[in-house]
Amino acid sequence: MATILFSKSFIAELTTIIKRFWWAGIQEENATNPIHFRSWEDICQSRQNGGLGIRDLHLVNKSIIMHTAYTLATNKNPFLAQVIKAKYYPNSSFLELY
Repeated sequence: MATILFSKSFIAELTTIIKRFWWAGIQEENATNPIHFRSWEDICQSRQNGGLGIRDLHLVNKSIIMHTAYTLATNKNPFLAQVIKAKYYPNSSFLELY
């Protein structure tokens, strides 16, 4: 997830799988009608606020990409910067991409 921006539809599918697991668990019988005892917003709250602390996958993906971009911009990991530069923008600077 560090250098790939996943599509919203892919992240929605992953979120659906996670929701089914938390709401229904692993059921061999009657898996089509799980009972939703708590809303997804309640489950995604932090543990201090009574939730399970599950994070929004889209925000996590974007934040990891931004962290990688910061690492590239500040050149904290020269080897990673060289590999990504050679692959994605060999003829320009990282800051000139956008």
